[in-house]
Amino acid sequence: MSAGLFLNAGDTVETNTLKDSEKAAGWKLLFDGKSLSGWHNFKKEGVRKGWQVKDGTLACVDPHDAGDIVTLGDYTWFEL
Repeated sequence: MSAGLFLNAGDTVETNTLKDSEKAAGWKLLFDGKSLSGWHNFKKEGVRKGWQVKDGTLACVDPHDAGDIVTLGDYTWFEL
C-alpha cells in the first residue's frame, strides 16, 4: 500500500485530500490537516501536547514536550 503525507507550508490553508485516481491506486492520506488522528507518540498511546495542528500543518510547538510521533499503520512505501 502506498501512503502520502502532505504538510501544507504556504499562506493558503488547503485541506489535505486525495483525488479519486489516487484513492483507486491505493494511496492513503496520513495527515488530514485538521487533527492528529492516526498518529501517536512512539511506544505510547496518544500524542503529547508539544504536537499540534496549526493552520493546516503538523507542528512541533514545544520540542521539550513532543517526542517522536509515528503513524498507527505500518507502511513499506510512502511519500513525504
